[in-house]
Amino acid sequence: MDARSIIAGLRAGRTPGAAELGWFAAGLANGEVSDAQAGA
Repeated sequence: MDARSIIAGLRAGRTPGAAELGWFAAGLANGEVSDAQAGA
């Protein structure tokens, strides 16, 4: 998984799954996902 694909899915109107949300939250906490990506 990567932040860009999750963000692209959101922009396309797709609802993220539990695994994607968990990965994104963990990435935000450990610095793998940037603040700018979270804001997108």
